[in-house]
Amino acid sequence: MSIDRTQRRVSWSLILLGFLGGCDQSPRSTSGGTPGIVHVGAKYPLSDIQVNVYKVGPSGPELVGNGVSRLDGRFELVKTGAETGLWLEPADYAFTIESVGSVPLQWKEPLGKISKTPLRRVWSSTDVELDMDLPEPTGKRP
Repeated sequence: MSIDRTQRRVSWSLILLGFLGGCDQSPRSTSGGTPGIVHVGAKYPLSDIQVNVYKVGPSGPELVGNGVSRLDGRFELVKTGAETGLWLEPADYAFTIESVGSVPLQWKEPLGKISKTPLRRVWSSTDVELDMDLPEPTGKRP
């Protein structure tokens, strides 16, 4: 009889583990949006840089998405809220950047403020990759 109880406990434990395994609440990686790369010059990729994308219209810039660069400097854009990939449509865009890595970088230019960023681009229907050639960082934040 004790074997039956043990078997039932094990069975219920496995069922509970299976159920909890299906209830994973960790964030999901969203991909499929416009690809891009962040670099300084031709061979200096920057990782852990968040690129924020603003569509510029008559009422001002509107945040539409972002992407965070990997070790090779590459990223894919996702819509605000990371629900789905963001494909840029032909329009005027402005960009801000933020260093989000363990060694935060800073720049002389105001690249993190939408009102002052010089990072702007007119995206056309033939563009396929967002190439972010940034100025050399001045160092890490204090």
